[in-house]
Amino acid sequence: MKIYNNVNFIDKKFLNSVLAIGNFDGVHLGHQELLKKAYIFSRKVKKKFGILTFDPLPKDFFNKTDNKILNIEDKIDTLKKFSADFFIKQKFNRNFSKISHDNCQNNSFKKIIGS
Repeated sequence: MKIYNNVNFIDKKFLNSVLAIGNFDGVHLGHQELLKKAYIFSRKVKKKFGILTFDPLPKDFFNKTDNKILNIEDKIDTLKKFSADFFIKQKFNRNFSKISHDNCQNNSFKKIIGS
């Protein structure tokens, strides 16, 4: 699994992929089901599968806390079992928090998911 620290710097081979986006803190059963289904779907449509998460968690950033269940290294180790082709550890900071939903969907993630 290739690991990236920013959504804007992924390899071209991962463009037009299936991307699971979430905090995935603790990787509970609901997360696991979502990740399994995303992986299965990616193989069905013959596309790469990626996982994107935020560091720090948005709630911790805004509340100035550190209440995560897994640190980022443990989260990556846990998520490896879902056979993702790539993983994006997106830094969540003031600048990222100011990106509008439309701008994020239409620019930041569009090149990865291709729609």
